[in-house]
Amino acid sequence: MWLRSHRCAWLKEQDWHWTILRRINEVCLLISMKTYGVPVNGLTIKNYTGVEKYALALVREMMKQPLYRDEKVVLYSSQKIEALEPLPYGWEWKIIKWSPKGWTHLRLSFEMLINPSDVLFIPAHEIPLLHRHTKIVNTIHDVAFKMFSDSYSLLQNLRQRWSIRRSIKANSVIAISEATKKDIKRYYKVKDSKVCVIHHAINPNDFETEDFDVFRILSEFSLKKDNYFLTVGRIEEKKNISMLIDAFEKYKDAGGVCQLVLVGNYGFGEDELRAKINNSRFRESIITPGYVADEHLPALFAGASAYAFPSKYEGFGLPLLEAMAASIPILASDIPALREVAKDAALFAGAFDIDTWAINMEKITKDEGLQRELVNNGKERLKDFSWGKTAKQTWKTLRSV
Repeated sequence: MWLRSHRCAWLKEQDWHWTILRRINEVCLLISMKTYGVPVNGLTIKNYTGVEKYALALVREMMKQPLYRDEKVVLYSSQKIEALEPLPYGWEWKIIKWSPKGWTHLRLSFEMLINPSDVLFIPAHEIPLLHRHTKIVNTIHDVAFKMFSDSYSLLQNLRQRWSIRRSIKANSVIAISEATKKDIKRYYKVKDSKVCVIHHAINPNDFETEDFDVFRILSEFSLKKDNYFLTVGRIEEKKNISMLIDAFEKYKDAGGVCQLVLVGNYGFGEDELRAKINNSRFRESIITPGYVADEHLPALFAGASAYAFPSKYEGFGLPLLEAMAASIPILASDIPALREVAKDAALFAGAFDIDTWAINMEKITKDEGLQRELVNNGKERLKDFSWGKTAKQTWKTLRSV
């Protein structure tokens, strides 16, 4: 009896010691916890461009990657983002109420002063003005304004210039293509080791569509399958839409029967582009449905004769992957980033070569062998891109700073 009571007392004493040790370990772990912050306030807008789509898809995939025991992630936003719910273990929201104007440089800056993250990852945002004790990793999507400043307003030029100069001072910079990395190094004094290349990706399953859905959605836009060229993105000067319209008119003059569908809202140069479209001799063949919801895009891609990508400059060219996933051939400008991404899965022409663009439009609609070749090459090329790969590379970069 005495032995039993003595043993119980001893065990209680040992439990007490283990409890203290566990508490000490928890406190030490909390003190040594590495916090990654990710501003996602840009995802509160209604209509996403490629940059917001990249940020959303990447953060979602990063959530699937297991955190280390001493890591946590804080998402900064003015409100919760439904598309990111529910958060996995180790992830949490920090809701910072503030108007869109000044949210980054005033309110987020203040947060970095009073409760800083160890590392702030900025996939689609500007670097906050103040971040004294926080290391920065940010994504630079392009430096197009350096080469085509006339495609931007004065305010856009000034803002881009200021934003990129601050971005290259980050602890590590993610460039979305080798072409973008070369341009960053060309225009700014940045060490090669500071800039890593991590490509965009897509989820091919998002572009799987049934024939019934394709015909149903095309009928809503008064379109016929395999009877139009598709372009998705802002209708603006830097996307080279004016040249595409000139090439399309030459194609029509030569007897071409396809329409041209320009999906997206207008951007810089809206007045001139609206006038060009409205004054075109083939106005009835140029369709401008405006912004189209993501759930309708796969059908519009699948129904197109080809995807047309006429940009003067791109950092990556996400619609290339979307066209590959939709199994349609691609017409693209012969510029470095599009060459890098598409390789042999596109028919290229100079960004200002109207005649070759018109010839390629004719060729890609009539040459079934060429169509099959480009589509098959696209399917193979698409295998090189995945959000899982992108997320793993991003985590590796974040943990290295």
